[in-house]
Amino acid sequence: MDNMISQIIIRAIVTILMITTTQIIIFITYLRSDDKYTEGKIIRFPKVCFWVCFIVSILSGTIIITKIIDKQGIWEFVLGLLISLPFFIFTIVTVNWKIVLFKDTFIYRTAFRRTYTFRYKDVERYIRKKDIVFLKVQKKWLIIDSELPDIDCFLNRIRIKPRK
Repeated sequence: MDNMISQIIIRAIVTILMITTTQIIIFITYLRSDDKYTEGKIIRFPKVCFWVCFIVSILSGTIIITKIIDKQGIWEFVLGLLISLPFFIFTIVTVNWKIVLFKDTFIYRTAFRRTYTFRYKDVERYIRKKDIVFLKVQKKWLIIDSELPDIDCFLNRIRIKPRK
């Protein structure tokens, strides 16, 4: 009985260490400063989004790895994967995605860290829905959450009228 309890404790510690290590790497990326953007106003997801996703992905990821180690409970594994994966992906999105506003231009960085620089006057059109803003700039469609802090400041710099 004691051997079984010690195995469970070791599995739990290994599981938490594996998941936490991955999340710490993401967290360090989140804390890393972008010195080249110090002069512009930065729009990004609130920190609470990062922390909620960070914690939920660690907890649900623990379920996944525990079930892999136990080699039983396929439904718990699938459930843990279905819960963990979206939160893990959104954790990465909250770290990477942002818009940096300057006087005449803005920088749009995607969730995959691809960076584009656009001028406000290059925005061909934008559509504002209840929760999402679609911007068409140089044949690219940018998708932005309409509830982000300072999004109205950004949209006011665009000189065209929104379409419904």
